[in-house]
Amino acid sequence: MRSKQCFLSVLYMFLCLTLLSMSVDAKPIQVLLLSGANNHDWRSTTPYLERLCEHYPDIRVTITNCPDTLNTEMLKGKDVIVSNWNTFPENTFMWSKESRQTLEQFVRNGGGFVTVHAGSCSNYDWDFFLQLTGGRWGKDTHHGAIEDFEVKVAKEHPITKGITSFQFRDELWESVEWSEGVEVLCTARASSGVDEPIAVVKQLDRGRSFFLVLGHDAEIMQQPMFEKLLIRGIRWTAGKKIK
Repeated sequence: MRSKQCFLSVLYMFLCLTLLSMSVDAKPIQVLLLSGANNHDWRSTTPYLERLCEHYPDIRVTITNCPDTLNTEMLKGKDVIVSNWNTFPENTFMWSKESRQTLEQFVRNGGGFVTVHAGSCSNYDWDFFLQLTGGRWGKDTHHGAIEDFEVKVAKEHPITKGITSFQFRDELWESVEWSEGVEVLCTARASSGVDEPIAVVKQLDRGRSFFLVLGHDAEIMQQPMFEKLLIRGIRWTAGKKIK
């Protein structure tokens, strides 16, 4: 009798823990999408990114068009920040001291940060922002016309798991200014013969960041592999399982 009671108790605890785990995983990832300015057509890319993300039940999006006013209230309950914002070429002294401290604390305490295409081209006077995004348009960075190129997986990672090489149509950034410590997940061979990184990740204390260089405009973002990499990047930076 006792053994049966023990078995039932253990089974009950197991079921409770399983249900608790399922409820935690079922909680949607709360994303804050930075927008409102970009040297690309953010008025079309931001709504597209919102629709793309919210197509997935586990991702919910809030948009701010004033990222330079970032504060703790704006980040309350948020898991990941996605940057589709820049002020290029006016890229210094854009954020207040409070906003900078808020972002750094958010990431170092476990928040995720995802950069889309030119979403890192700001705050050139702030070293942490380059550490966070992993890369940005530098003085030697350039690209040619939009073209087809092959993307190869350079590193086994939850974001790239099961992905083999694929064709993509976009502009290919060359000689990007990268920060130290980035892990290159995907590359594409430029006309110069150099394998240029197009997807990288970083770890900053408890936080994670993912930079997807692809995504010049909304039409380019409609390619399936852009969607797959972006959604996986959001889930990974949020500390969730990759589905």
